[in-house]
Parts: sequence; C-alpha cells; structure tokens
Amino acid sequence: MSAQQAVQSPDGQTPQTTPRPPEIQAVETAIRKSDFADARRKALALIDGKFAKRDPKAAAYAAYLLAQSDMYSENWTDLYDTLFKRADTVIRNLDERRADEFSLLLADAAGRTGRTDEQDKLLDLHVQAIAERSGPDSEAALNARVDAAYSQLTARRPEIAEKRLFAALNAMEVAGRADLFFKTAGQAGENFRRFAGADAAQRVFQRGLDSKFMETDTGPGRGFLMFNVGVFLRGDKNYGEAIKFGYQALTVLADHFGMGSVEALNAYDGLAQSMHAAGQLASAEAAYQYIYENGLKSLGEDNADLWRMMNNRAAVLRSLKLPAAALEFDRYAYDKRFKAFGGGANDTVVSAMNMAHDLFEAGRWKDAKAALSAIGRIVAQPGFNPAYRRQTERWQTYAQYRLGERKFSKKEIQARDTTRFTEGADIEQSMAFFDLYGDKAEEMSLPQDALAYREHAVSIAREQLGDAHPVTFEAQLALARLQEKADAKAAVGTYRMLDAVMFDWARSSVSASGSLRAAQAVRILADDMLGSLAGFATHQADAAELFASALDNWKTLTRSTERQLRVEAETTNDPQLRDLIRGYFSDFGRFREIVTATLYTDALAPEREAMEDARKALNAALEKRGEAPVQPWIKSKIEEAGPVDRPAPGDVIVDLAVISEWPADRGGSPSKYRVFATISRADVPAEVVEVDAFDPQGGKAEPANSFIEKLAKVVGNAAKGAKAFYVIPTDFLYPVDFAELRPTGDKRLGELVDVHVATSRQAYQFRAKEDRPAAGDGILLAGGLIYNDDGSSYLPGSRDEVEKITAIARGKGLVVQVAEGKDGSEAAMRAAAGGKTILHFSTHGFFIDGEGLSARLMNAGFELSGARLLDTPKESDDDNIVYARELLNWNLRASQLVVVSACDTALGDVGVTSTVRGLPLALSVAGARRTLLTVEKVSDAATVQFMARFYENLLGGGLGYADAFIKTKRDAWAGKIDGFPADLTSAYILFEH
Repeated sequence: MSAQQAVQSPDGQTPQTTPRPPEIQAVETAIRKSDFADARRKALALIDGKFAKRDPKAAAYAAYLLAQSDMYSENWTDLYDTLFKRADTVIRNLDERRADEFSLLLADAAGRTGRTDEQDKLLDLHVQAIAERSGPDSEAALNARVDAAYSQLTARRPEIAEKRLFAALNAMEVAGRADLFFKTAGQAGENFRRFAGADAAQRVFQRGLDSKFMETDTGPGRGFLMFNVGVFLRGDKNYGEAIKFGYQALTVLADHFGMGSVEALNAYDGLAQSMHAAGQLASAEAAYQYIYENGLKSLGEDNADLWRMMNNRAAVLRSLKLPAAALEFDRYAYDKRFKAFGGGANDTVVSAMNMAHDLFEAGRWKDAKAALSAIGRIVAQPGFNPAYRRQTERWQTYAQYRLGERKFSKKEIQARDTTRFTEGADIEQSMAFFDLYGDKAEEMSLPQDALAYREHAVSIAREQLGDAHPVTFEAQLALARLQEKADAKAAVGTYRMLDAVMFDWARSSVSASGSLRAAQAVRILADDMLGSLAGFATHQADAAELFASALDNWKTLTRSTERQLRVEAETTNDPQLRDLIRGYFSDFGRFREIVTATLYTDALAPEREAMEDARKALNAALEKRGEAPVQPWIKSKIEEAGPVDRPAPGDVIVDLAVISEWPADRGGSPSKYRVFATISRADVPAEVVEVDAFDPQGGKAEPANSFIEKLAKVVGNAAKGAKAFYVIPTDFLYPVDFAELRPTGDKRLGELVDVHVATSRQAYQFRAKEDRPAAGDGILLAGGLIYNDDGSSYLPGSRDEVEKITAIARGKGLVVQVAEGKDGSEAAMRAAAGGKTILHFSTHGFFIDGEGLSARLMNAGFELSGARLLDTPKESDDDNIVYARELLNWNLRASQLVVVSACDTALGDVGVTSTVRGLPLALSVAGARRTLLTVEKVSDAATVQFMARFYENLLGGGLGYADAFIKTKRDAWAGKIDGFPADLTSAYILFEH
C-alpha cells in the first residue's frame, strides 16, 4: 500500500475527547464531498491568525486536513509551498500518528515537485524519529522504512526506492518478522508494478519468493504473497502461472484459516478471476458456486467481501453469455451495497454499472438506459473516477442507437471507423459497438461494410479473449450468418471452424468443470450455432454434410479418439485389450457424467482416480502394441468434424435434432423448439429437413398431435424403399415409439419397415455385434421381490414373468440365476450382474422430474428387495433402490441386453448433450449394449405376456435382440399375444447403444 493510500479519511480518525470546532467540521465535510477546493480554502483560514492562537492543536489538525485534501486532489505544489515552513509547529501540535502521516505527506510533496534532496532528508528524519521512539526492529520502524520507499517510488524514483525497500525487507528477515515480510513483499510488488513497471514488480516478488521464510515459516504469510504474485501474473496475462500461484495460495490459506474463512474465500476468488481471465469460464463459475454456498454459511449474506465476490461471479456469467444469471448476482450485490453504503458509494455504482451491462446483454435497452441515467448523475459529481464517467457516457450512447433515438448516417457506416466509441473502452463495450455497427450495416444493405465489421469483431475477440471464448463464438456466428447470404463456401468454412473450437471447449473444459450453469451455457451456445447451421443445411449440400457430422459429435460429446477406440474394441481379437477399452469407457463415462453437472469435490476423487487408473492400464497395453496412448480427456485437440459414414445399402438413418431457441436474457426455458431430421442413405449425400417448430408450454416440450403428424410424414418419406430404418432420437423424442407412427394414416411405420432405435451412429455401426445370446450364456432374472419385512408387498405379476422367462431360457441352454423374495437386494444384484449376458429386472420403476435430481442422476431408478424410499435420495446399498447414478458403478460390460420391466424406466431429463439423463444413459455408460425399457405404465398381466413372447422370439426363433423385439411388436399388432392389447406396444422401446 502506498503512503498516500495509507492515509485515512477524516471519517476513519479516532474521535477526539472533545467535539471538534464547527470550522474543522466544515473542512471535513468538504473533503467527504470531494470538494477539495472548498476544503483548502476553509483550512487555510484556520492554520494562521486568531483561530491558530486560540486553539493551536485544532489549527494543526486543520493543516493536516489541508495536506490530505491536497493529496486527494494531487495538488502537491501547493501542499509543499503552504505547509513546509509550518511543519515543525504542525507536527508538535498533532498526536503521534497524525504527525507521522503529516511528515510523510510532506516528503511525498517534496518528491513529487522535484525536490529530491529535501525529500530524502524528510524521509530520513521520519524513519529516524519512529525508530528512536519504537525501536529499530519494531513493526512501526520497519513499516516507516517501507513507507519511505513508497514515497520515493511515487516520486518516480524507482531505483532508489527499490534499494530502500530491499533494505527494509532484509531487516525484516534479520528480525524474523515473517508475516510482515510477506505482507510487505506482496503489497510492494503491486505498487512497483503501478509506478515502475512489470520488471520492477517481478524483482520485488522474486525477492519475496527467494526468502528463507518460504521454506521455514509455517504461518499464512506465504499464502498472501503467492496470492499477490498470482494477481500480478494475471495482469501480465501469464494465466497459467497465475492459476498455479492461485492454487498454492488457496492451499496455504485454507490450511491455516479454514476453507470457509474470508482469507481462503478471497484466495479462491483470486484464483477464479485468473481462470476467468484465462478463458476457463466453466471452472471459474464452478469455483464461484462453491464460494457462494460456503460464503453464505461462514460469512453470512451481509458480508462485503461476499458481495464483491458475487460481482466477480456475475462477470463470469456475462462472459458465459448468461445475462439473466449475471443480473441475479449483480442485483444481489447492488441491493446489499445500497443498503450498507448508499447509492453514491463507489462500490454501489460499480454494481449498478454491471447491472446495466447485464440488461444490455439481455436486449433490455430501455431498462439499461434508465439505469444509466441514474448512474450518470452520480459519476458526474466531483471526485468520481473519470473512467466511470466515460464508460457511462459510451453505454448511454449505445442505448440511444439501439432504441433508435440516434441514427448512423450511411457515410458514418461506410467510414468503417468505430474509434470514437471503442478507443479506451474495455473489450465488452468494444464488442457491443462492433456488433452495433455490423447490425446497422446489414440494415442499410451494405454487405461489404457489414462484413468488415464482423471480421474485425472476430479478429479483436480472438486477440483479446482467444478462440475458445463465448464472445468469440458469438462474433463468429454473426459472421457466418452474414456469409450465408453472399458466400456459401466461406460460411461453411466459418461454421466448420466455429463448431470445432466450440466443441473442443465444451468437451474438454466445460463438461469437466462441475458447473451446471456452465453446462447450460454450452447448451445454449450450441443451440445457437447448430440452429443456424441446420437452417443453412436445409438448402446447402456442404452445410448438410457438416451438420450431420457436427450433430453426431454434440449428441455424444465424443471425439475421434474414443470412436477409434471403440472400433478397436469391436474388431480386436485380443480379449484383454477389449476389456481394457471397455473398462476405460465405463470409468471415463461415469466420471464425465457426474462432473458434467455436479461440482467437483474431494468426494469424487475415487471416481477420478479410477478413470486415470483405467487410462494408464489401457495405455500400457497400447504401448506394447506400438499404438498412441490415450490422452486425458480434458487435454483434447481441436478437430474439425469429418464426414459421417453412409449406411449400408437398404438402410436409412434418420438422426434427429431438437434445437432450442432461447430468450435474449438466456434465462428460464426455451421460447421455441425447432426439430430437424438429418437423413443418411447409402447412395446420396446427407439431407437435412426441418420437421417443425413449436412453442413449448410451461417450459416443457409437449408436442401436439400436429407435430407428431409432421414427424411421421418426414420419417415415413425417409423410410420409403428401406429394408431397415434406424432412428437416433434426442431430447423429448426419446420416449416416442417411432414404430407406432402412421406416415400415411393407416399402417404403422413398424409394419412397413424394420424400425430400430439407436443412440448414436456408432451404435448403428456395430449393431450386429453380440446380437443374440448363445447356449451357456448367463441370464439374471429378478422378480417377485418382497419390498417390506412382512412379505405382503410384492408384484405377483413379476413372479409370473420371471418364472415364464426362466422356463424358456433353461430350455435353450442358458445358465439362469433367479432372485426372488428377499434375495434381490441392491448389493446382491450388483454383484450378480457382472459377467451376465442378459439382465432382467421385473419390479417397480420411477422417474422424478427435476433439475437438481437430474443433474445428479438421482431422478430415475428401480426398486429391489427391501426397498426403502428415503426423503432425500442418496447413494447407498441400504435403501435397496437403484438410482441411475448408482448404475454408473455397475459392471455391465458383458451385458448384451438389460431389461428393466417396470414403469417409466425409459424417461429422463435433457442433459448437456442431447442424451436423456436417466436410466438409458446410466445403463449405456455402465456398459450395456442394449436396453429394453418402458415409457409409460403397463399392467403386470400385460407385461408378463409381452416379455414371454419376446423371449420366445429371441431364444426360440433364432432371432437377434432387435429383430425379436420387432417381431414381438408385430405379433401384438396382429393380435397374436393373448392378454396383450395392441395399443400397449408403444410402452416398450429397445435402445441399441
């Protein structure tokens, strides 16, 4: 802290024993109002003459106030000329602390007015007086030596200031004052950066890091120093090192003070700011979620540090293009600061300015303008930072243009010059004006000028923020949309690069962060990009091919490395390698799905370690084969989407996309859903068709009958002439039974063509692998389970179901294990599942709609023996309820088919990708190749008949799983299954993973 920063305002002074004279109070009031000219005039009238003779101590205090006023207004010449000759009298009549501050201010004035010799004399006297009074090794004396160095530094004498500072640091080391040493080194580095540049600051920080105290001291000082070093490195744009020092500071301070302490939370805030600056927005938001939750508990909601941290969090949310969420936290900080400090306080104005920015991001121009009007009146007052005033004026102008109150002339747009608004502006404001100019150029039908503005915006965003940043993404998307109109080839190229960088960012950074808000931001940004690309692809062939491959990537968040690994697992003759690959996929998938939307804590360390152990074991095997190792999933490289493989002759693939359109503030639920079908055939390029667009009701996608009719028409046309039809659903289309659709109004699609439901293109690619059981394979059947202690609660039909399947399976040579009554506990079933070819659970199932449960994959599951539903779902064998999250830990890699014959087991919520978060996802990650699940409630009796016929077709008819399922449905439609109505077939869906 520099000397002038150390001086307190009159409000912070220790109260005198008697009330101050009204003349003195008038000076203090003028200073508080930042009216320094009035303060000087009033103080001058008191330091001499009758007032001084009557009350010399009050006159000395008036001189002290005059020095402060001149310091605040940087009126150093008048300070020195007025007070130097009066110094002895003033110091003699002031209390000890104020006398020290006054003498230091006088030295500052001497140095700042070029009187260097006089400054040195004054500083030597200042240091000497305090050392004689307190002792040379006292904290006061050592601080005086540091203040003297700062005085020379602010006088633009960095070399001599550095020598004096280092001498003070040496003395602190000799005296064993570690805490003071670290505090001084940390603060001095920032001050030297400000007044002498980065090289000088680097030397100061390095002196601190080289101290013996770094090895010997066990106090928190090291943490404070490393915190300041991290801040310095962040300002120097050395983000990697800044984050490293941030982590080290957090570790030291958390260990010393506790994770909930203000010291540790401030360190975490500093680390999060470095992450933000480095473009690691998801990790920063995850950090702020932790800070907020724990800060509320440990600091309370009325803590100024927490308010500041939430302002910083809002900045991250703005960068993620989530203005509604940013406004939530900016308003929180504003309301708290307004109540505590008033509307004119600097911190309150900062929060108000941030709120205005949030409103601009949300497209609420009128609200933003109204907020700026009040801010403008405040920052126009004397004493406010001029930068605030300029920023406010720019935003006010921006609002006027957006509202049409001011208009650009054609000449102004064609000039391609934004500097009157962007020179001196921060990156957020600059990008807003670039977008404004581009929009106006497009409105005026000036395509070349619009292109110039869009390209410039992309260039600046890349330069300032990097390629992988939402602001850059939005700039590129605006460019691609413009290029569509005049240069389709260029547009496809822009979309291709945008998709590659955004996908890598989403996959390697965001999906590993544990931040649900960041995951939501990814979904929204991807929707914006994919929606534009899909619309373009409906009439542009190259765009259609790109959309087909991009869609497959986004729906699975899978990179080429994983695809190649699966190919190797499916084709290798080495069973050990196959098991290692599948084991890695399960461990990797489990960890990814958990941290996609759950904050990473030490509790998840076992899952992370399991994933890394699996990767290392796989890499050891790959190395022996001379193959490249698998890199950690967060260390991926940017890969442009390659063309998708065409299906086999006679097959048609329809990959469906549900793309949301979001309100401008990115809050709440989508305002519209657009559904596209990407149709792939063996002999022609991919085709993209828009199925329909409709408004969701109450935030839920509940398509009307008209949508189903349009969907039936599109898939019916696509399936014409096909032998096998493969549909890859998404979002709310997972529960749709496509075989039941009636394209022509009479026959079902499943009566016209074999309909398969795959969850990815790779599921189609390996559809024939392990497609039927063989004699000697194991099957686990669980049914007739008792759910309570007295045995009165069970499903009679489920026992019948298991008994019928048992008879069929044993008759075909399968090794059957049956769990009935109390034998089917959660722990027992998990242990028994390993190595089984088929798993069949006939029991109660459930799905609970809700974001919190969905994020944790605790929203769906099924009951086993002794099931106990707890108020709060948790991972435990004790409750005998298998939640989707728990299934991630089951080993189902040998399972060719998992059947959960229970209600609603195919339902789920939409996740970050287009995969439904529920049992279908969990079973797939755990290794199941196929799953047979339900999308609605079906009676026990009907289920028994359907499942018995399915196993008869599978085991008795020599059919594969999918073909047996298709035949079972057709049997039901033809009325060949006794006791099973044809209209119930839509309850069952077989997913091929």
